[in-house]
Amino acid sequence: MENEVRKDDVHPNVQALVQNNQLFPPAEEIDLSTGKGKWTIKGYRIWADNYLQACKHLEMIENF
Repeated sequence: MENEVRKDDVHPNVQALVQNNQLFPPAEEIDLSTGKGKWTIKGYRIWADNYLQACKHLEMIENF
């Protein structure tokens, strides 16, 4: 399950880096009370513990 990130899930500027397993995009914001980060993926603002979890939440949102 390592790095199961589809290229459509990441910002175009970091697609190549993510596909080469070099980098995941940093959180746009961090909630200091919960420690969760916010990523905007495909127009959805998603709060999660890490980028991979945010991608899983995106999948649940799109399949709801």
